[in-house]
Amino acid sequence: MFCKNCGKQLPDNSKFCDACGTAMNVSSSPDAAAVASAARPTIHESEAEIARAGAEVARAGAEVARARADMTRAATDASTTEISPKSRLAATLLAFFLGIFGVHRFYVGKAGSAAGMLVMTVISFIIIVRTTGSLLGFWLGLGTGLGLQPNLGLMNLGALGIALIIAGILLSAVGLWAFIDFIVAVSGHMKDGQGRRVKKWR
Repeated sequence: MFCKNCGKQLPDNSKFCDACGTAMNVSSSPDAAAVASAARPTIHESEAEIARAGAEVARAGAEVARARADMTRAATDASTTEISPKSRLAATLLAFFLGIFGVHRFYVGKAGSAAGMLVMTVISFIIIVRTTGSLLGFWLGLGTGLGLQPNLGLMNLGALGIALIIAGILLSAVGLWAFIDFIVAVSGHMKDGQGRRVKKWR
């Protein structure tokens, strides 16, 4: 071997140069040096892989946070748009006082079902008024309100009784419907014509 400082030839495994005193870096064996030189790139490559994996994890975490923020924003927007501008107080009062006429349903934009309630109520009232007039006419001998003759006796009374039963069933159904709508409205679960909840009191 040669001194790396002065170039003097030295015996193998010399630790110092005899001429200039420079320390010699001698490895224990060529195989050990080869193993060390081969191990260093492997360590560096492992560190690079770890760094890359850390960057991937950080990127995935950022994606998850962004997705969560988007979901929260979407849920907030959806909850905002699902609230009807109609007044909950108005719907409740209309359902309580004028529910059998379907006024509260007209108010929230459900014209079809509101018209159904109104028709059922009007038919019930017409039947009640006509049958009441017929009964009075029958007993007082003033004629009939339903085109029935007073001299038909029990047949006339039976027809009037059936008419009153039908009117009572219709009116009871509309009344129950209006009461359920009142409970739904006051609890804030009534929906308008677009499917949005009527939750605001004003």
